[in-house]
Amino acid sequence: MIEYRSFVPMNPDREEINELEHSPFNLHANEGNIHRYAAGLIPSHWHRELEIFLLLEGRVRIGIGKETFEILPGEGCFINTGILHSFTCLVPSPCLIIRLSLMQASFSACPEVFLIPAISARSWKTALLI
Repeated sequence: MIEYRSFVPMNPDREEINELEHSPFNLHANEGNIHRYAAGLIPSHWHRELEIFLLLEGRVRIGIGKETFEILPGEGCFINTGILHSFTCLVPSPCLIIRLSLMQASFSACPEVFLIPAISARSWKTALLI
């Protein structure tokens, strides 16, 4: 299922409220433009799912824990469960993203199904299609 969102529902502890927790699928996708979020940023939050983030267009600063990284189109990252993270668009042009969330029930298959193809693929497009 692909969602198009403009906000991150959170509880007071900044845990993202997962409305799809009881979905029959173990993988969820979000795509969109970070500029759709207030002030062009996705605020600091955490969740129980493993997140795979890919930037398609624009320039983004990612805060993960106490570190920050600037990424360009075609780059992305894996964010482990329970880690506080945020995304800020650094350019006025669109910051188009794909975000995949892997539910905990799928973690045992994670290396073979998601991580190894992503690491060994020549491009993220290839990795996401496997």
